[in-house]
Amino acid sequence: MKKVLLFVCVAMIALSLFPRTVAFADTTEKSNRYTVTYYDGVASSSGYYFGQSGISVTTVVRDDGFKQGLTDADAEKMFAEIDELMATLDALSDTQTVGSDIYNFNHSATGETIVIHKYTYEMLNIAHKMYTVTNGAFNPAVYRLVDLWGFSSRTYHADGNLPYDRKWQDQDGNGTKESYPLPDQKYIDAFRRLTDFDGVEVFEKDGQYFVKKTCPDVTVDGVNYSQWIDLGGIAKGYAADLADDIIVKYGYDKGYVNVGTSSFTFLQYSDEKGWALDLQDPFNGWSSYASLEISDAVLSTSGQYVRKYTTDGVEYSHIIDASTGRPAQTGIVTVTTIGGSAAEDDCLTTALTVMGLDKAVEFINGDYFAENKLDVSLVYDGGMSVKHMITNIETSRFVTYGTNQIQLSSKFTDDGKVYVSFSNIKHLGDKDAVIGIIVSVAVIFVIVAVTVSVRKGRTLTTAQRVASVAKSKTFKFADIIVYGALTVLIAVLFIVFVIGDSTKGELERFYITDDATGKIIYSFDFENYGTSDYLGDINSYWENGSVTVNRIADEVYVIVRRNDIEGDHYNIVKAEKTDTGFKVTVIEATCSNYADCVHSFFPITTSNRSIVCIPHRITVVGYNSNDRDDVIII
Repeated sequence: MKKVLLFVCVAMIALSLFPRTVAFADTTEKSNRYTVTYYDGVASSSGYYFGQSGISVTTVVRDDGFKQGLTDADAEKMFAEIDELMATLDALSDTQTVGSDIYNFNHSATGETIVIHKYTYEMLNIAHKMYTVTNGAFNPAVYRLVDLWGFSSRTYHADGNLPYDRKWQDQDGNGTKESYPLPDQKYIDAFRRLTDFDGVEVFEKDGQYFVKKTCPDVTVDGVNYSQWIDLGGIAKGYAADLADDIIVKYGYDKGYVNVGTSSFTFLQYSDEKGWALDLQDPFNGWSSYASLEISDAVLSTSGQYVRKYTTDGVEYSHIIDASTGRPAQTGIVTVTTIGGSAAEDDCLTTALTVMGLDKAVEFINGDYFAENKLDVSLVYDGGMSVKHMITNIETSRFVTYGTNQIQLSSKFTDDGKVYVSFSNIKHLGDKDAVIGIIVSVAVIFVIVAVTVSVRKGRTLTTAQRVASVAKSKTFKFADIIVYGALTVLIAVLFIVFVIGDSTKGELERFYITDDATGKIIYSFDFENYGTSDYLGDINSYWENGSVTVNRIADEVYVIVRRNDIEGDHYNIVKAEKTDTGFKVTVIEATCSNYADCVHSFFPITTSNRSIVCIPHRITVVGYNSNDRDDVIII
């Protein structure tokens, strides 16, 4: 099924002079932190929060999804309230903002008690619950180790002023920092002693909320280090939960909240169907490994394929295992949980990654998942060419599942428990398995035929063989039937699985959107690719930056520059023709140390695929005229 990234325009409706029932007109206006759009039956607010990370937050409601009597002013109040919530959570939880609750805790002395906001108190209590439930697999107190391994906001933005900081390395000479030297073992051993989250004491007294640091300090080479924590593994889900409460309070029953494309709360899509979701393939960023519909539920997803670097040929990602003091390398590369609360789901996706396959399956079959009626889908890489999809979701609930590389490898026992079966060939969609079986059968058939012929030949003299061959026909009628049927079968399979699959979602156009405003700032129609002077269409009314296009022979280079971010910030997008169609890639960017848009996304070669640059707030999207426009890729 062809899919396309859900496109949500952003802008603000003008205040009405008289209250009236909301009818979403096509209007746009921008506030200081966020933008609101009323467009084609959808109302949306979109902004960026949570410090230097620049996490996108999008709230969407449908105009048929509210109780009668709602006014334009009500809608504006709702979006403003959600914005204020996000800004408050940002100010409380950011590790680098001086004066935030988390900054104050991290810079407090051991034994010191500090006053915190109710939101921080609630997040810490949820974190303590999930720390206990997961036996420490979810642990906000690994933040010293996160910083040590180069995955904190501080090291991400190159603020290297601590003794254990190292210099980022540019391995391919393109000006980005893809590799980080490994830390000394003495720091790993020391900082592991700072991961006791039970040492973070949270309590309420006289209507105020407090947190106390009790974990003993450690000393390395004469330098003292105290415990640091980070709520990044729970704050997005907590924000989604509270924003969902606000939407319901204002009377809406159709819509969703998306925090950072990893934490979602969903109301209804319509009375007939749910929201269509694609679960992103961690090995092919432009593809999905499963599709399903969801309604009136929450969802969280995390992956080892986004925040990562490679040093000495080994890949390291941002999820840290407190028991080893190192990035988790359990083979679990992505986890999606559905149900419960978004805050707790955030904790679970991290914890299941840290647990590893055996413990994760045991936990999925345990009381917590059963009591909270949770669904999960994860992808496991055991180092072989075939990767494995493990899920407790019945296959009948998926629209599609599995790819050529990822096969369904979980089954159910009679009592509904999940178990792993790596020998389980999932279905005919696995082209490698099907073609392998066909080829094997054909080879066996030929071997048997030759063997029978040879055995018959052994009973004949040479003269008899010559006479027999001279008299016999080249092919008997039965031979023609068998070989003809085999040829037709192979041809049909080739057309269905090779040719048919390669033409599905053919790339007709690509466009670039400004995620801060929702505007399409550039589009290129491949139908005009053969016209040498065709450069695509630039939105000259885009106020946040500029777009320039250069064409060198058959290659098109689109340079997107932002002027609403301090410094020279740009992305270079390249479009070119290949032997099989067209290809779009981001070849250069000044967005961050990692430049994920360059290194973590696969080229766009079919429709419904995208490349996202979160720091620069742009998205490159492949398009086909047959694509659906209501699919969310997570």
